Amino acid sequence: MKKFNNKFPKLIVIVTILNLCIVSNCLAQETNSMEKFFDKIFSMFQEIISNEQQEAKEERELMINELSKDGELSLEDLEKIKEMERNELKKDEEQAMESLNKMLDPEEGMFSGIIKKVDDKKNKQIKKLDDKIIEITSDIEKGNLKKAELKIITLKWMPIGAVNIDNEMTQYYEDISEDLMTVISKK
Repeated sequence: MKKFNNKFPKLIVIVTILNLCIVSNCLAQETNSMEKFFDKIFSMFQEIISNEQQEAKEERELMINELSKDGELSLEDLEKIKEMERNELKKDEEQAMESLNKMLDPEEGMFSGIIKKVDDKKNKQIKKLDDKIIEITSDIEKGNLKKAELKIITLKWMPIGAVNIDNEMTQYYEDISEDLMTVISKK
């Protein structure tokens, strides 16, 4: 029994990583946001843990029942085994959750590259649009209102594939465009 339980968390991690690698591309395309993507990954991981725990429990119960039938186990032995199982199950769950937390860590986990890529896209586009806003305000100050109006029309957030970020930034730059147009209309 000890031999099986030592492999249990490692088996979960290996199966999960393989499964995630195979389906991560499909899930990323299916979902509209990183949050939904990670929720699906977490759900899959929980399902794998649950299935593994159920199989391990059934195997232990079968073994205990066989030993109990032959009279090889006393009631005291059964209680000790059940206590050991509870402790080992708790330890396995803690190890599995620790592994999951490491895998999903936004800084160093297996998906950190995806998160960093989204952040890089966001930051590059913000820099570009903020530079354009500086140009527009400079044109307004110089009296080049038509030029400023044309630039305001092009002041738009281009989606990067992260719905929450895209919605927030689209609204932000629409608001700035309206404010800049209001300034021009008052001149």
